[in-house]
Amino acid sequence: MNKKITVVTILCLMLIAVVIFWRGPEERISGLNSSQKSSLSKMVSIYTEEGQAAKAQDNIDVYLSKIGDGDLGVYETYVGVAQQYKLLGEGIKAFEYYQKAVENNPDRSLAYLGVANLFLQTGLIEDADIYYQKAVEKEPQYIQNHLTYTDFLVRTFPTEKTKITNAFESAINHTGSDINALKAYASWLGDEKEYDKAIVLWKKVLEQNPENKESVQYEIDRLEKKKTL
Repeated sequence: MNKKITVVTILCLMLIAVVIFWRGPEERISGLNSSQKSSLSKMVSIYTEEGQAAKAQDNIDVYLSKIGDGDLGVYETYVGVAQQYKLLGEGIKAFEYYQKAVENNPDRSLAYLGVANLFLQTGLIEDADIYYQKAVEKEPQYIQNHLTYTDFLVRTFPTEKTKITNAFESAINHTGSDINALKAYASWLGDEKEYDKAIVLWKKVLEQNPENKESVQYEIDRLEKKKTL
């Protein structure tokens, strides 16, 4: 009887461990599929002069040998190494070190941005979209995360107006109506001929930044004229 209880207990503990382990990828970066590996393997080094690539590799080795020491933390070291591998054209290794960074601290956004940029550079647009969103979700208080994502959407999915609108609204809501978010949103609305909405936002910009009244008022007047055309 005791043996049966012991076996059941062990099996339960093993099941719990498996559940915990597999919940991890939600907070980490999942592995590459064959299509992603193929795209990342085709990256090309930016280093063209003799000795540059070797020096970059030496720098990577030095960083890794001192990981966690000095001013640079483990997370920052992994991100830095990933960026160096990206410059070397070694996309898969870059991905692996971004992955290590996320495993070290799943609540920071920089590694997710790195993966998004990596995928964007190699034409994996849908994958890039996922990781830009991840970066925003992890640290929504940072305006740069939002602006990077909205810029990506405007350039890559210009017809996805609802998605772009939601991304701008999220930026404004999460950053306390940051002036840069207001400007970017207003500019996009103006381009989309949503003049009334754009003017409302430019007026909010003016309230926050009255010292630049001349340039902001010029934009408001310009949009008012467009409404009459």
